[in-house]
Amino acid sequence: MLVTGESSVGKTRLAHWALMTVLPRWRLISPRDGTVVNDLADSPNPPGRLVVWLDELQDYLQGPWQRQEGSELSPDALKRLLLSGTRVVVVGTMWSDRYRELLRLDRRGAPVYPRAYRALKLAGHHVALAASLSGEEQARAKAVATRDGRIARALSSASAGFGVTQALAGGQFLIKRWENASEPERSLITGAIDARRLGVQSRLSPELLRALARAYLHQPAHDDAWFETALAYATEVRHDEAATALLLAVPDSANLDRVGYALAEYLLQEGLKRRAGHSVPELAWQAFTEHVTAPADLLSLGANAERRGMLRHAEDLFRRAGRRPAPTPATTGEAEEKLRQDLAAGDTECWAELVRILQEQGRWEDTEEVLRGAVADGEAQARTELAWLLASLGRTAEAQKVWQDCPDAPEARLQEAALRDFLSQLTSGNQLMRMTTMGPSAWNYSSAFEAGDKRRAARHLARQVALSGVASAWLSIRVGEDSLTGKALIKHWHDAVAHDAPGARHELAAAQARGGDKAEQRWRDAVVSQVPGAWRELAGVLENRHGAGHAERELRQAVAAGDPEALWELQRFLRRRERDSEVEGVWLEAIVAGVPGAFRGLLGLLRRQGRTTEADRLCTYGLNADGTAASPPPESSSHPVPGKEVMDSTNE
Repeated sequence: MLVTGESSVGKTRLAHWALMTVLPRWRLISPRDGTVVNDLADSPNPPGRLVVWLDELQDYLQGPWQRQEGSELSPDALKRLLLSGTRVVVVGTMWSDRYRELLRLDRRGAPVYPRAYRALKLAGHHVALAASLSGEEQARAKAVATRDGRIARALSSASAGFGVTQALAGGQFLIKRWENASEPERSLITGAIDARRLGVQSRLSPELLRALARAYLHQPAHDDAWFETALAYATEVRHDEAATALLLAVPDSANLDRVGYALAEYLLQEGLKRRAGHSVPELAWQAFTEHVTAPADLLSLGANAERRGMLRHAEDLFRRAGRRPAPTPATTGEAEEKLRQDLAAGDTECWAELVRILQEQGRWEDTEEVLRGAVADGEAQARTELAWLLASLGRTAEAQKVWQDCPDAPEARLQEAALRDFLSQLTSGNQLMRMTTMGPSAWNYSSAFEAGDKRRAARHLARQVALSGVASAWLSIRVGEDSLTGKALIKHWHDAVAHDAPGARHELAAAQARGGDKAEQRWRDAVVSQVPGAWRELAGVLENRHGAGHAERELRQAVAAGDPEALWELQRFLRRRERDSEVEGVWLEAIVAGVPGAFRGLLGLLRRQGRTTEADRLCTYGLNADGTAASPPPESSSHPVPGKEVMDSTNE
C-alpha cells in the first residue's frame, strides 16, 4: 500500500490506523535502508505475518532523495518478496510531488528514474490524500469542533490557506515564525531550506548552518554571537503552537548528544515552493564546499552548481566528492564534438549515437536538427525517430507529415495504404490523425472487420497500436469522432498510459481538454503532472482565451520557479514574435534559477549569433552566482579552470 499527499495531511497516521485495524497482531519492521528489504527477499525462509514500514519511501528508492549510495531498494527484490507466497505487507508514504518526480518520463516516454518507477508501479493499492477536507469531512469536523477547541482553531486556520490536518500539525505556526523572524533567524532558516533545495540530504551540522546563515545576512557581522540566539529561536519547541520547532535536533546513535539538525517537514515543503528559482549567494556555495562531507550530497551540489554555470564551484564540489556523476559532462561534450565531425566528414552511420547523447541532455531542438539531416540522407530509421520525437513534443501534425512526405519506401507505403484502406471503410467521416508503419501483428484485427463488426475492429486496432508498441514511430490512431469519443476515448488513453505507451499521457490530456472552458484547467493539470508538451498546449489556450501578454506572464512565472518545459516554450514564444533580443535575458534568468539545460541554451544562442569568443569564455570560466560572467582565477589568468570542458556541448 502506498499513501501519498502533501506534508502533514495524515499519511503516516492513516497508514498506522489501517494497520492497527486490519493487521493488529502482525510484526512490523522499519528498515534503515533498502538493503534490509533486499536481504529479506533473498532469505530462504522470510518471516510471515510481517509489515515492512517504509515511511518517506523516496529515501529508499533511486533518485535525488536516496539516503546513501548502495542502500537502494531493488524493485526486483521487492517484487520477489511480494510474490514469494509469504504473508508480507509493504507500506510506504511519500509527498505527492516526490511521487510525481520519481514517475516522471522523459520526452521519449522512458522513466527518468527507471528502478524507482518500477518499484512504485508494484503498489497494489495507492491512496492519494488531499490537503483539504471533503464536504462530508468538513461537516463531521464542524460537529466535533463544538466540543474540541483544537478542531475549531484548525478549521479557522483553514480559511487562511492551511489544511485542517496541517493546522493541527502546527503548519501555520511554522510559517508565521519563519516570516516574523529577525534577520539572523530568517537567514538561518532560509539557508537550511536552500541546502535541502540544492541536494543536501544529510543532517545539517551547526558549522554548515552558521556559514550558510552568514551568507544570507544583509549586513556584515563581526562575530558569531548572533548565531546562538538564532539557533535557539529555530530549535525552540513551543507547546502552545502544536509543540513544533523550525529545526529538529538529530541525536547521535547512542542518543547522548545532538550531531545536527533537520527542518520541520511542513516548513521544508512550503520553503521549497517559496525558494524555487531564487539565486544562491556566493558565500553559500563556499559554505557547501567547506562543510559538506557526504559524497552523495557533494555530487548533488556539484550538479546544481554546474546547472547554474558556476563551473569553479562545481569542480571543487566534484573534487571533494572524489568523482563526477556518470556520464561526465566533459566526456559527453567530447563525444558529441567527435560525432559531429564524423557526421560532417560523411559518416552517415553515427547519427544515432549523436541523437542518443543529445536526448540524454534534453536538447530536443538539436535532436530534431540531427534527425532531419539523417532523414534527408535517406535513413529510414531516422524518419521513425523523428516522427516519434515530434509526436512526443505534442507536434502531431508535423509527425503525420513526416510520413506523408515519405519517399519511395515500398514496405512503409504498402502498410500505410493498407491501413488507410481498412479504416476508410469504417464510416464516411473518419479521419486518420497520425500515420506510421506498423508490425504485421496489428493486421490480425482485420478478422473483426471482415465479420462485420467495424467499430470493434477499429477499437481493437487503435488499442493494440497504443498499448503494445507495434507502431514503430509513436502512433495511436483515432478512428474518427463517431468510433472513439468522449469517455471511450479517455478510457482508451488511460489504458495506454497504464501500459506506458509513448505519448499517451499527452494524448490523454488532449482528450480530457477537449471542449470549451475545461481545456485550460486540463492542461494546467497536465503541466503539474509534467506531461511532455503540456506547456505548449497551455500557452496556446491561454493566448487564445486571455491574450499573448497573459500567456507570456504565466510562462515567465513558471521559468522563475525553475520549470524547464516552460523555459523552452518561452524562448520559442519570443522567437516566433521576432523578439530575439529578449531571449538571452530569459536564458540568464533561468540559469540563476537553476533551470536544467539553461546554461547550454545560452551557449547555443551565443554561437548562433556568432559570439563564439564569448561562448568559449563562458565554457572556460563559467558564471558568478548573480549570473554575470566569471573572470579568470587571479592566481593564473592564462589557465582555465580544471575541467573547463564541463559545459562545452552546445549548438542549442
